Amino acid sequence: DTTLQASILSQLEQLKERHGTAILLITHDMGVVARMADTVAVMYAGSIVEYGEVGDIFRHPSHPYTSAILKAVPRLDDTQRSLQTLRGRPPDPIDLPEECPYLPRCPLATNICRISPRPALRPVEPEHTVACFNEIRYD
Repeated sequence: DTTLQASILSQLEQLKERHGTAILLITHDMGVVARMADTVAVMYAGSIVEYGEVGDIFRHPSHPYTSAILKAVPRLDDTQRSLQTLRGRPPDPIDLPEECPYLPRCPLATNICRISPRPALRPVEPEHTVACFNEIRYD
């Protein structure tokens, strides 16, 4: 229920301000992320694939998974845009591959993705890191 969710999020914000603490939220709801987060760590198959300030991640996603989940969120300001789904299935968490776990679902995969171990987080700009071999931006 969205009314209950809004009430709980408001109470969390008040507690955060009153006690001067941080809050760690784990969610798939990108609306909650946009409202509550200062920084965001996007995870796929148990690993961080992108990390940065929430505004930068939303405006300039640099991992194809981040881009895909943002394209799957309905937007009130763009009702003509069709929602995109993620193709394929997530990997088995008990038997993760050595290479990038997003590889079978990634529309931008290249040969380097297929033959290399999982990419490490690398900076794409100050305070924004991504675990991807591609050098391009995914807007």
